[in-house]
Amino acid sequence: MVVAQVDRDVCVRSSPTAAFFLVSRRGVDEATNHSWIALEHVRGGGLGGPFPEPDGLTARPHVWAQQAVCANRPKRPIQNSPPPTTGGDPSQERNDVVEVTTSSISSLARLPWGSKVATSSGENTGSATSAPTLQLYEFEACPFCRRVREAMTELDLSAEVYPCPKGSRRHREMVKKIGGKEQFPLLVDASTGVTMYESGDIVNYLFRQYGQGRSPSSGLLESTIFTGWVPTLLRAGRGMTLWNKAGVVPAEKLELFSYENNSYARIVREALCELELPYVLQNVGEGSSKMDALLRISGSEQVPYLIDLNTGFQSGDYKKILSYLFQQYSIGS
Repeated sequence: MVVAQVDRDVCVRSSPTAAFFLVSRRGVDEATNHSWIALEHVRGGGLGGPFPEPDGLTARPHVWAQQAVCANRPKRPIQNSPPPTTGGDPSQERNDVVEVTTSSISSLARLPWGSKVATSSGENTGSATSAPTLQLYEFEACPFCRRVREAMTELDLSAEVYPCPKGSRRHREMVKKIGGKEQFPLLVDASTGVTMYESGDIVNYLFRQYGQGRSPSSGLLESTIFTGWVPTLLRAGRGMTLWNKAGVVPAEKLELFSYENNSYARIVREALCELELPYVLQNVGEGSSKMDALLRISGSEQVPYLIDLNTGFQSGDYKKILSYLFQQYSIGS
């Protein structure tokens, strides 16, 4: 498998599956069938193409990757509704074995990052009634957004998360107003007035500001190029595109207890992204200072645990959470 050599974040503009450009056609033959379909969707025009097959793809994949993703392309006409997700109708009953297996393998690919707390500053914690000062604009399938979320788990940081799926009706426009361009991830730290793009810069900033002198864990930044795309590929179609029946906006943000590399929490975060639901992320990796709070609220340390103050719904069962989200926050439900 040939892996592209990328010098900067490639999750830009309207390209939630930009990570697929990191993999040559030679390597994709080993992927699962549904992942191959998703890749063909990207190359066939699903993100603004079609993109021609370049000369010397395997010899210079990084050149093609950056040109294909970052080139100024003619904008397509605005559609009334976003395209369907490659992963199918996310509201329908799913094959539990496939869902859990692909998410679990994704977690294995990213070990040890995003699972344990490296240091806890005791700052920037909050709940839906007392919002944290960090705001993260991202989408679940982006490997560079994943890098930032992993760092937040290691630093035991809470954040307001604003999912920005392809076809976004709200949050992508907010990103352009805040930062001037549609690129992800985007971090806003209200406590310092800092606003920044570029995942590497964001990770370094978070460790400087909240890491109590620690540096990013060994391999956290470098590994994104090699294994950061694995969850995106294995979970093809999930957590990247706005569902065409999404549209109900809650008055209060939802609250999710999670940690980045938990396989069940990933499935819930994908749904929150597909529905474009903003939420307060309470990271509770191993050793988290917020684990006691979770235990008081739920009676266990199980994640994911979702709280919806708008309806009083609370659950630690990911299947119940999925069913609830798509029933409660879908148009016509």
